[in-house]
Amino acid sequence: TQALIRCCSHPLKSTVEEELENYEPNVSEDKLKSLLSIGKTITYENYLPLWKSLLSVISLKEFDTSAYPIFERQNMLVSLYDEIIESILHIIDRLDLSVEKEKQDGENHDDETTTTDPIFGMRPVKPIDFQIFYNLVDFCQDLLPEQSPELFLKWIFRFLYDIIATSTKYPLVSGVYRFATFVMNICLKLDYFKSNRATTGAEIEMMEIDINENE
Repeated sequence: TQALIRCCSHPLKSTVEEELENYEPNVSEDKLKSLLSIGKTITYENYLPLWKSLLSVISLKEFDTSAYPIFERQNMLVSLYDEIIESILHIIDRLDLSVEKEKQDGENHDDETTTTDPIFGMRPVKPIDFQIFYNLVDFCQDLLPEQSPELFLKWIFRFLYDIIATSTKYPLVSGVYRFATFVMNICLKLDYFKSNRATTGAEIEMMEIDINENE
């Protein structure tokens, strides 16, 4: 859990990219130094090769096959994957994603802009928690769909249940719905719903057979 929190505590990748895009082609020496500094900013993306290596334990050539046979490496992968998912859910549960209305400067608020946007004029109560959360969303989207997605199968119900509970608690946080989309994409990759429909159909057919036999 602590490793994931440290990984996701860095500036948002989107923020760093936006700052780089805002610089003009011809900049002064001071601005150029600032640009280079921003370009070297560490984000969660710097840690992805490490996590991908850890989740590629079965195929790593560095392992001595005689000391670590394939079934032991498979068990290591399952244990590591489960720990990662459990940690992700634990972090989501512990984060404070509540928002509050921004304080307006001055005393006259009669000219406030009218808008239908529910998050207009809102700000995070704990910005660092939002930063960790959105980094975690990007981290999961970049890592998990391509790294042994079949291991996610047993986590689908639990993950969606927790995400739905989080969306009920924090309905204005868009990252929660990105998490749900990420889970749905893995479900599609695994043909999860097609498999369930086939199973359900088979079960219904078996029930009809039993009913006919009883008659």
